[in-house]
Amino acid sequence: MFSKKSGHQFKKIRQEKLAKQEDVLNKTKKLDGFLCKLIDDSSELKSLSPMSKVQDENSTVEVQHFPTDPADWLCTASFIKFCAVHGVDQNNNDNFIQSKFCRQTTDDFNDWKNAHKRLKEHEGSLNHKTCLLKLKDLGQEQGRLESMLLVQINHEKMYWRSVLERVVSVIKTLASRGLPFRGQEEIFGSPKNGNYMMLLELLSEFDPFLAQYISKYGNSGSGTTSYLSSTICDEIIVLMAKKVKEAIINEVKSRKYYSIVVVSTPDITHSNQLSFILRYVSDKGVPTERFLEFIPKVGHKSLEIAETVITTIDNLKLNISDCRGQSYDTAKNMSGCYNGLQARIKNINPLAFYIPCAAHSLNLVGSHAVECCNEAAKFFGVMQNIYVFFSSSTHRWDLLNNNMVSKSRTLKALSNTRWSSRDSACLSLNENWSAVLATLTYIMDYNTENNITRNEAKGLMNKMSSLETAIMSVVWGFLLSRLNLTSNKLQNVNIDCLNVLKLYDSLIRLIEQNKYLFNLFNEYLS
Repeated sequence: MFSKKSGHQFKKIRQEKLAKQEDVLNKTKKLDGFLCKLIDDSSELKSLSPMSKVQDENSTVEVQHFPTDPADWLCTASFIKFCAVHGVDQNNNDNFIQSKFCRQTTDDFNDWKNAHKRLKEHEGSLNHKTCLLKLKDLGQEQGRLESMLLVQINHEKMYWRSVLERVVSVIKTLASRGLPFRGQEEIFGSPKNGNYMMLLELLSEFDPFLAQYISKYGNSGSGTTSYLSSTICDEIIVLMAKKVKEAIINEVKSRKYYSIVVVSTPDITHSNQLSFILRYVSDKGVPTERFLEFIPKVGHKSLEIAETVITTIDNLKLNISDCRGQSYDTAKNMSGCYNGLQARIKNINPLAFYIPCAAHSLNLVGSHAVECCNEAAKFFGVMQNIYVFFSSSTHRWDLLNNNMVSKSRTLKALSNTRWSSRDSACLSLNENWSAVLATLTYIMDYNTENNITRNEAKGLMNKMSSLETAIMSVVWGFLLSRLNLTSNKLQNVNIDCLNVLKLYDSLIRLIEQNKYLFNLFNEYLS
């Protein structure tokens, strides 16, 4: 049997228990021992020994006393933490005889009259600014109860930054090459999800971090942060475009003077839009052209276009008085010397000289040359009909390819604005002339073809068999090749007005030498 303890025994047990608790508490480091003691009085710090102690009722905090001359500083971990929390004593009244300031390219010097140059260079350097930010972050983290929370926050920052680095890289790649982003679906793993998701999936095959991230957040749907949706993608594109535009504007401002190039063209939705381009000389002395933006639904009147151009220049924070040139097409609303766009700009800035677009003017020459010649207009109509006839049927296209000797240059369609396409179309027809005739003959005589197709083939066959069509094909093949070569040179960024005149003169002389084709008639017939 257990005997009942007396009151004295209970009291003794209680005293032993209290003694153990007090011993444990004495051995436990106080809470404020984890915090850095803030001492702002520099005179108090200077009075301390190299390793002194500050006493209070609850704790003993060790505070190191560092030398006042920076030449004697030792960048230890404790020194860095102390500076991060307490700051650095400026020591304005102390002696800095041992301190030296280093030039970037020469030996040390200690003449104070040159010190401000080195200090100014250092204060503006990226390394100095980065170190200040790190020192500030370290001072905020040291001695905080939430230091573990800050570590977790920094880990989250690094995690999402790693995600954004990969996403931005994919967006930059697609945007820089003008490739489409979207597909029919926005689902990872689908073959119809478009180039954006396709590239992310491709990278994930070699990047375990991205693969794990896509498996976790890839198809999470709306309401979940993933930075993979089309909405975030569009926002990043807008931000990247804004940064690129800012860089271009800053470069233009540094060069001061610039010219503007404005072109009004319909887009794929048949909506008219204004292309705004800046031309200037780079810091390397090289002519540079930068496209800035499309401006939709401007209108066709010169007043509307002028107001839009002036507003755009103001929004870009450029000075219109620094404009030294303007180049547009030769339409009346753009080039009119009284009420056109160029006249309205010159009313504001007389130094903004107007120069018509040389390549556009050359295209107009070719276009009017075709319009004034009935046989030339018929020839281009026949050439387009031949392309439509074969391209509208895979069966007829395969028959043509089987008869072609060289399959590297197939038939091409015409374009109303780009004469380079007409050169390619005429060249491809001339090289495949025999193959086209043979294929039309086969379709015309093949009984399994329907009557409409056979009649179309017969009509094209008769037109190609005429002497006029053959001569036009050779003549325009010669002319278009020269026009296209000149047009490509005129569209070069480095072109200047003097070279434009030289190219025009050389083309005029070439046409005049071959104006009367009687001297070359036998050559064309062959």
